[in-house]
Formats: sequence, structure tokens, C-alpha cells
Amino acid sequence: MKIRVYLFIFVFLSAQNLYCLEDSAVKDSRKEHIVYFENTDYELHVYKIYGEKKSNTLMIIGGIQGDEPGGFLTADSYADISLEKGSLIVVPRANLPSILVQKRSINVDMNRKFADEDARLYEGKIVKILKELISQSDCLLNLHEGSGFFNPEWIDDMKNPMRYGQSIIADFESVSLENGEKISLMNMAERVVGKINEKIDDINLHFRFNNHRTSEKDSRHKEQRKSATYFAVTKCSIPAFGIEASKSLPLFQKVKHHQYAINAFFDEFGIIPELPALTLEKPELRYLVLSINGNTPIVLNKEETVYVKKGSMIKIVHAEANYSRGITVDVVDCGGKNDIGNEITIEKNTRIAAKKDYEPCGSVYVKVTDNKSDDYFSVAEKKIRENHFYFQVRINGNRLVNIKNNGVLKVSAGDFIELIDVDSGMHDPGLLEVNIKGYVNDSMNNTGEDRGCVVDTSTDFWEKYSTKGNGLNYPVVASYNGYPVASMIIRLEGETEKILILESQKGDLFCVSNKNDFHVDKADFFIDSVSGVFQSDLDSGFYYLEANGKKIADLKSKPALSNFYVSGDKKIAISLFAELKGKKRKKCDFIIKIKEK
Repeated sequence: MKIRVYLFIFVFLSAQNLYCLEDSAVKDSRKEHIVYFENTDYELHVYKIYGEKKSNTLMIIGGIQGDEPGGFLTADSYADISLEKGSLIVVPRANLPSILVQKRSINVDMNRKFADEDARLYEGKIVKILKELISQSDCLLNLHEGSGFFNPEWIDDMKNPMRYGQSIIADFESVSLENGEKISLMNMAERVVGKINEKIDDINLHFRFNNHRTSEKDSRHKEQRKSATYFAVTKCSIPAFGIEASKSLPLFQKVKHHQYAINAFFDEFGIIPELPALTLEKPELRYLVLSINGNTPIVLNKEETVYVKKGSMIKIVHAEANYSRGITVDVVDCGGKNDIGNEITIEKNTRIAAKKDYEPCGSVYVKVTDNKSDDYFSVAEKKIRENHFYFQVRINGNRLVNIKNNGVLKVSAGDFIELIDVDSGMHDPGLLEVNIKGYVNDSMNNTGEDRGCVVDTSTDFWEKYSTKGNGLNYPVVASYNGYPVASMIIRLEGETEKILILESQKGDLFCVSNKNDFHVDKADFFIDSVSGVFQSDLDSGFYYLEANGKKIADLKSKPALSNFYVSGDKKIAISLFAELKGKKRKKCDFIIKIKEK
């Protein structure tokens, strides 16, 4: 049996050598698959499909904003298409990191990066590739999901001119091509809208053309001057449209409506396809191929456990599932979000969680052992044999705690908490939904899954959903197929008073409360520390100070108040801030009043 496994691995690894490190391609006479930034969290897959007869090239982008699955699943359904005439460039998952966490963006909105050349963040690196692909196209379709239902007249809160859903969006009424020809985007979109609506029986779900008039002074959508479609029209002189299915529709319906739009644009540009089949089968991990300390890889089935020595290096060579695209694996709290191909040092028990896009599809477990005789061994140890359940929670971006089933996590109101994962002895954690009651990450797309979300305990909870409505206790529930299997309580306690410690030039220490002003004759003091916060939180960068608007990043150097004082100032305002993963909040102010002699 082992020989057959190793032969498989040898063949698989040999095939992998066809790929380049930075980007890679598999190509036949009619199809080309290119991979950019391989083995990174933001790996980008591009599919180029060529028809037997030449015609126009249509580009389809999906997943540029990760909380819109209708877009990237539709684009993905065209990656395997064969064409009789014309060409396609398909980018199903432009923003993989945001797809994995079901958020619109990670660092910045990728669809607002087309107006600059800044490639320091991964979003800029991806956009640079997308710009080059757009320049090779004759038309761009950017697939999205929009809130509500666009209507040129105000009907109600969900149907009005500021909603995007069920519309074909353009930035201009017309575009002038490089050859001098002028094309009416409005006429083209209205022809497409007519073809879409022929297939939709419910008149309330009909599409409409939505001209954002992006370049006009009185446009309500000036921010879209930084978008992919605006770049395509103004810099590449090609027609470009945003296809917006309503977020209110079921997923399958959103995908079908996107397909109606794409197929109608095929007619506009003379592209003759073999229409793709749509599969929304529940994703399921079959096995992982794992190498440990550079040894010959082994195959681990879903829910198996592998034991390794502390400090061992593991490398996930391959993940096999019932889908060939959109599969990522995450060595939880050890690696990145996409750890295939990366070498990761194991210092603690963890699990390797597989996802299809954002949907969990199975896990393999890694446990640290003190066994001295073997480098590693694997057993088909089903987690159901064990009887434990822990919630893993990170507090203020630094301290990781484990709370048992039915346990209580006590935090100060104002702490930031992040539910990292659960360690389950009953079910694969990847198949559980873990929900913080009284917290909604995205009111427009509340999935009920709250792992990975940063919660500001002073502002993000809805008091009416707390236990007995007292605003103090908030349940966290892990469910399997809709049935609760474990729970814990987040208990909010009063925020502790913060004390700023000042040191005089003579070495004397003074306390400054955030509740009272502190009076001094001169600014001849040094900032020593902040009492009431963990030093580890200060060292991790979760907390920082500002003095008169200037950031103080390092308290270890004991910054002098005189550095922030301008002659004539009557006070120095020192503010304590908390910041984590895009969330920032002022915790308190310390006022130093100065009277110059």
C-alpha cells in the first residue's frame, strides 16, 4: 500500500516541477491556465480560452470583493468552457484573501486601486496584473452583488437610485474607441438588459441600465473613478460594465442571472460558446498530501491525526477535494490563509483546515508528541473518541485563551476579542458554525459564522441579544447542521481606570488619571508607562499613545512631554488608542495642564 502511495506522490511532485515559482502556465492550443504569486495567500488564477474562429476577447472578473460569492462562482463556471468563436479571459477569484474571510476587502478595496501604481500591498500587485489583462481585452465585465434593487425613481429604502442590485452599471453613456469609433454603452447595456429580462419571469427582479456618470461633477459615484471599469474605458478605450445581481436573491439565482448577462454579452461581441454546467455540490475534502521534515510525503484522509515532534517542519503538497478550483488550506494560527506549498514549523497542536472559497470542507489534525523513537506517525484517530471542546479566543490581538464548553470568558468592556477557532472532540471544527450572539459582522450578509472577526466589546454588541437583555453576558454557540453542540459566555466587566505614569527629571513618579486633569509648572516630564493595561498589549502594538496628535509608538524610550509641547500651549492632550485589523478606537484622554513660570 505504501509503495502505491509513494508512486502517486512521485508522479504528482514531478508534475509540479512544470510550474515556475513566480507565475506558471498550462497551455494547449485552445486553453491557457496561468498562476501568479503561486503558494501565497493571494494566489491568482487566470484562464484564457481561445475559440477555433477568431473574434473579440471578453474579460470576466469575479471575486474582486470577497463577500460577493455570486460573482466568483459565476466566473468560475466559465473557466472550463470551450469556444467555437472568440476568446475569453476569466479571473474567477481576483481577491482570494477577502473571499476566504467573506469580507469586501482586507487592506484596501481592490476595486478602488486602479487609479494608482502603488503595489506595496498585495491588492496593488493583483491590480497590476488585472490592468495588463484588461488591455488585452475588447470588453470587461466585473461581476458583483449589489444591495437592494436599482430603480431610477425612489420607491422605498430597498428600491431607489442609490441601490445597485439587478442592474448593468456603466461609468459613461458612450465610449470612443482607439479607431475613432464611438460605441453607446447605454444602447449596448439596454440590449443586454432586454435579453436578460426575457429569461426572468418575476418583473420585480428585472435588470435595468444604471449610468453612474462617474466623470461628471455632480455624479454620486465619484469614488468609482478608481475602479476597474473606469480604468478600462478611460485608459484602454474598451466598453466595460459592472454586472450587479441583488444580494437579496438566493445564491443559485444570483449565479443564473449573472450567467444570463454574460451570455447576452457573448451575443453582442460575436462569441459562440459551449455553455458551462453549474455545480453547487457541497464541498468535501478527500485527503491531504503532507511532507514532514522533508521526508517522503504521506496521504492523510479527512479527520485523520498526524503526530509530530515539537519544532517539526510540515509542508502541504496537495489538497484533494470534490472541486478542482478554489481549494485552500490553513494551518490554523500557524501559517497564512493559503498554506499549500509553504513550510511551516509546528510548535503546538493545531489543525489543517481546508476550504472551498469561504466554505469549510474538512480538516486534518496535527498533534505535538514527545515520542522519541519515531519522527512521525499517523493514525486514523477520529475526534469523536475524545471528549473535549474548547473555544480559542484572542484578546486585544495578543493573549490567546482557551475556554471550555460551558465556560465563561471575562473581559473588560472595551477589549477587542477575536474568536480564532474551536477544538472539538465531537465534530470536525471546519463543519461547525460558530456564532457570537448579539454580534453581526456584516448586516447585509450575516452568515452566522463569526470566526476571524474582531469584536470591539464596547460598541459591536447588540444589547437586546445579551442574556436577559442586561448587556453583560453574550453567548457563543457552536452548531452542527443547525443543532447546538457547545457554548460559552462572554462576560463584560467594567472598564478599568487607566493611569498614566509620568517621571520627573529627578526620577519621581506621578500618576495621571483619565478622570482628572494633571497640573504641572513645566513640560519637564517623561512618559513612563500606562497602568491598567497589559504590558504585552503595549509591546504588541495593540495600544499606542498620541500626544497633541503625534503618535508615540515606543514607550520604552520614555518620551519627553517637551517633545510635544509648543511654547504658549496651555495643555498637552495624551490619548490612549486601541487598534487591531482595521478597527481603531480612542480609549481615553489624559490632560496635562501646563503653567509656564
